[in-house]
Amino acid sequence: MIEEAFREALSSGFSKDFYQLFVFYVGRKLSRDLFDTFLEDPNRVYNEIEEIYGYGVVFIFRALYDYIKAKIELNLSFDQFLHIVRSGDKDALRRIFVMLSEDKRSSNSPIPMEEGL
Repeated sequence: MIEEAFREALSSGFSKDFYQLFVFYVGRKLSRDLFDTFLEDPNRVYNEIEEIYGYGVVFIFRALYDYIKAKIELNLSFDQFLHIVRSGDKDALRRIFVMLSEDKRSSNSPIPMEEGL
């Protein structure tokens, strides 16, 4: 779910090529899987992205926030979301992605059709 959120957010907010380069360079800098590390140590991921992209880190996380906000009812401002990431609040971040995952599952479930439709 995390990989999909980043892929969709960055591919639509920037480009598919940007997403692929982003994953390559950030993953290389982390020496670990970007998406696992994001849930385990979001502050580290934020700092590594900031080191590579400078202030562009804000636009990257804004694209991710906008993607999540479009998918689920997220009662957080962008600043609050960014604070969760920068402070390394793993529990709050996991709750966001659990909500996103639950929404994804419910949207993939078959919709019952009435007879005759």
